[in-house]
Amino acid sequence: ENKNLRPYLITLTVKNGFDLTERFLHLQKSLRKMISRRRKRLSTGRGTKTVLMYVKGAVWTYEVTYSEKGWHPHVHMIALSEEPISVQELRSEWFDLTGDSWVVDSRPIESYSQDDLIPALLEVFKYAVKLSGLPPEKQIEVWSNLKGRRLLGSFGCLWGVKVPSFKVDEIEEQLKDEPYVDEVYRYFSSGYQLSSCVKLPRDLSGIYCASLRKPGSPWGAEGGSGQSSSSFFSLVANAAADLEKKSLTAEGEP
Repeated sequence: ENKNLRPYLITLTVKNGFDLTERFLHLQKSLRKMISRRRKRLSTGRGTKTVLMYVKGAVWTYEVTYSEKGWHPHVHMIALSEEPISVQELRSEWFDLTGDSWVVDSRPIESYSQDDLIPALLEVFKYAVKLSGLPPEKQIEVWSNLKGRRLLGSFGCLWGVKVPSFKVDEIEEQLKDEPYVDEVYRYFSSGYQLSSCVKLPRDLSGIYCASLRKPGSPWGAEGGSGQSSSSFFSLVANAAADLEKKSLTAEGEP
């Protein structure tokens, strides 16, 4: 509705450190201070000036990476502003808020076209942590420190926005009658190789998945992936028999 609003992609960082909780909370506290400045300035006309003063709405996410220098939490934000967001002013304010960090970025998104907007949205809404790139002990550390934390936020005109239906919903509807495919891969010295592949009608997929979760199931949590293929296909056959029995019962047959 406001034709003067222009989207900006903003990145806010803090200095690397080996204490993930301390670094994440430092980033979170600094961002909250900045948003609080904006709120006070807009509501009272007083308080510290902030580069977010002309931002009418924003949405952001937290991302965490790891290197030999330690953990590096940072924020990616899309902000809708009536005025240009100066990198110099942003850097100065961010250092004032954090006391140790001035590495920031602010770049305008050229237009609302898909070619310009989608890459920025993907940058903001991608994974919070790329676990596959971390050693096991670091995966456990980041999970234990970030579990239960809210890693996405918004304010202004982008707060409480209702998300419309996407094409992916239409795709799911189109695929509802397609078969359920279960592929098992095993890792060898040469890499991952397909070990088995089972294709089931959708009617069987629910029974099959429920069977996998049963305690003591040869393919459940207690059994692991070391079971033989015969056990696997026996499970599928049993699922098919169960479905057929339920179907006959529903039709009134003994």
